[in-house]
Amino acid sequence: MPRDDTSSVVVTGVGLLSDLGVGFDAHRKALLGEGAVAPQVENQGRTRVIALARVAALEALGGVAPKGRGLLVAGTTTGTIQESEQAYFAARGAGTDPLERMRRHPVGELAIALAAELDLDAECHTFVTACSSSSNAIGYGALRVAAGTPWALVGGVDTACLMTKAGFHALRLLASGPPRPFDVNRTGVALGEGAAFLLLESRAQALARGARIFGEVTGWGCAVDAFHQTAPDPKGLGAIAAMRAALEEDGAAVEEVGYINAHGTATPANDKVESLAVNALFGGSRPLISSTKGFTGHTLGAAGALEAGLTLAAFADRRVPPSKGLADPDPACDVNHVPPSGAPLGSPLALSNSFGFGGNNATLALRANGSRAARARAVARPFRAFVHGLGFVAPGVIGCEALRRHGEGPYQGPVELPRQGRLARLERMALHAAREALGGTSSEGVGLLVGTAYGRLDAAGDFLEGLATRGEAHGSPFAFYQSVYHSLAGELSIHLGMRGIGLTTSVREVSGESALRVAMDLLSARKVERVLVVGADDEPTPGAAALLLSSEPSRQAVHSCELYRVTATEPSRRHPVGGLMEIVATLARGQSGNVTTRGTGGIEAQTFVTSSP
Repeated sequence: MPRDDTSSVVVTGVGLLSDLGVGFDAHRKALLGEGAVAPQVENQGRTRVIALARVAALEALGGVAPKGRGLLVAGTTTGTIQESEQAYFAARGAGTDPLERMRRHPVGELAIALAAELDLDAECHTFVTACSSSSNAIGYGALRVAAGTPWALVGGVDTACLMTKAGFHALRLLASGPPRPFDVNRTGVALGEGAAFLLLESRAQALARGARIFGEVTGWGCAVDAFHQTAPDPKGLGAIAAMRAALEEDGAAVEEVGYINAHGTATPANDKVESLAVNALFGGSRPLISSTKGFTGHTLGAAGALEAGLTLAAFADRRVPPSKGLADPDPACDVNHVPPSGAPLGSPLALSNSFGFGGNNATLALRANGSRAARARAVARPFRAFVHGLGFVAPGVIGCEALRRHGEGPYQGPVELPRQGRLARLERMALHAAREALGGTSSEGVGLLVGTAYGRLDAAGDFLEGLATRGEAHGSPFAFYQSVYHSLAGELSIHLGMRGIGLTTSVREVSGESALRVAMDLLSARKVERVLVVGADDEPTPGAAALLLSSEPSRQAVHSCELYRVTATEPSRRHPVGGLMEIVATLARGQSGNVTTRGTGGIEAQTFVTSSP
């Protein structure tokens, strides 16, 4: 629908923390070759991830909490793993349960804890799509601001930890020296620690309060490879789809793009595939391209937001940075590399790419402030999502028909599902529920939203146990990949052939409702025509639920799903995705009503559903 320029989504705050220093200006100067000062951030009683996130978030906010109820979306890969892995080894040595710390501090606590730390009145979501986490957080935040949310604090953070270092070493992706993106002699990823957050609001609101405008978020693309757990699709189809979707949302032709901040991890496969994808989409237009990971290292879940911030810095200086470490370009990476001394920014439109494990590809379209006339953009509105399929798995209850026969009592008994290759029980439960909800219909064009509180907690334990018994240089690559929260969505996309939008959310006991809320917003904004929502966890008891949603009418509907920060209480149910299971159970039994879920850490979800006979 048409809009005027005052309704565009602008960036009014940028907070950056990396090996280049602390602050937007420090990063600008470092990109221009004026030196970098590695930050010294004291935890001061906080977990390391909150200590880093707090610094970047406060800078983005300008030290002042914004007015009105807004949105906080934090992207991460490992969350509080630094403290959790230390506690794992300590508990193992003491003979107690080594996984207990991870149960008490799941990844999904990040957004809730950060909102509490900053005293923000915000709806909270944690996105865990590996290295694309914070790019997806920014894209979703822009979608919500376009729909009328007063403000969105969006970004990501990840800390240095043994698990990540040993995991990349196990995959043989860790660099033997400084990173050399796109270089013929590149050897892999150099890991970095960092945090980055952006404050988004409408241009009208920014102008009214006289805020500084750093740039505009004009497009977001997300697409899943459905190819392999860790390796990119060699044809680059997911990367192409993500870039194309971001450009379509912006309304620009490929010729208008002046610069691409590449994912550019300096691994042999990633740089080659990204170059192939860029050439396939852009053809002869050949925009300038560089990877800033040579400056910052790969900051994992923070990378997308950090690189978006560095792209905004390039707008401020009208100059794009080179790929630090690139000396001898690989002929297989035949793109228009930024010269070693940098280059003038010709066009005010740039793309920022982030590609993660599980084949999750995300691209942001960013524009310099005031660089274009207003364009039409679909925005999310209050919306009723219609239910076209349900799936359910619980102890002793496999499928919705068994659920209807079961009645209202507790779920007890074994989860009897057939073995399927190397899939763990969590993955088999989620796959069974997903297939039941799809009901044999095509998965083409269907988005995938997965909510999980713990993911493959068992795989994280297996990986750390392997390090304890075999040494830090002998971690299991299979266990490392499985420990990544987005691995569940990756497996589902591969087995179901789903190549559209794919996101994983984790918000303690309301993880399922978080996925549901995001899915409804994607439908309302017409980012997808159909979306499959799957909630699954194997801790402390197994269970999975799924809903196939569409804007096409049906007799069952989800009318609203709201998440709130509340006074911290104990959860109302033990199962992490019990709320989504209760929603499915309500609809499967032909009932209607409001489902309320309270989670630890001060989070509540309220969902209203109806089922007409």
